[in-house]
Amino acid sequence: MILASLLENYDFMSWDIAPEVISSVIITVILCIFCVVMGHFAKKSNPLEKPSLIVWFGEWIVESIENFTLNTVGPKLKTVAPYVCMLAMYLPVAMMAGLLGLPSPTTYWGVPLILAFITFLGIHGTAIKFQGVKGWSHRFIEPVAVFLPINIMTLPSTIISLSFRMFGNALAGSIIMTVCYWGCSMLSEALIAIPFLGDPFNFSAVFITPVLHAYFDVFSGYIQSLVFIYLSCQFVAQEIPEDDELELQNI
Repeated sequence: MILASLLENYDFMSWDIAPEVISSVIITVILCIFCVVMGHFAKKSNPLEKPSLIVWFGEWIVESIENFTLNTVGPKLKTVAPYVCMLAMYLPVAMMAGLLGLPSPTTYWGVPLILAFITFLGIHGTAIKFQGVKGWSHRFIEPVAVFLPINIMTLPSTIISLSFRMFGNALAGSIIMTVCYWGCSMLSEALIAIPFLGDPFNFSAVFITPVLHAYFDVFSGYIQSLVFIYLSCQFVAQEIPEDDELELQNI
């Protein structure tokens, strides 16, 4: 009864939700639908027959991510492949959301921050798994116990570096594209004003912005996604003790 009363009296329309968060939800729903459809076709396919194009594409994605994970973190940490798969599917689409007219979720610091925090949990979870609580906690008193406060204060450095690297690049690209569209609009208005729904048609942007979109949304987005994924895997792989690393190298 109390919960129902709160729901009736609360104005949900008063929520101040960032457009980037809404864009992130839309992208997530689209990717979920894509995965469900892919799984449906894969379930119905006959393994003895040549797979259809969509099934082959899904198998190629899974195999590529599995091989990348094994080559980056080793077979001991192959369980991180689903997380790598999520990053590999979400980040490139999120970085290229501007091509679809959506605000890029990575220009809102909360999105890269959450992803970096998940990586942070994976790093220390892996350390506890392979080193134990005692081995994990020993890092805080290295090289001597007097460094304990400093080592504790440096814990968020991984979260900050991973999140700000992606956020800064995405935001810079978004600002440059906004300025470019504004400049093209001024250029179009100065050259010729073609009435289009009451406003001058920004015809110069049609010729200038595609090249910039190709760089900031496609190329830069792909590079930043790859860097985030690779660094996440490397940070997690570093938590394997040296004896396990030697064992992996001998496999």
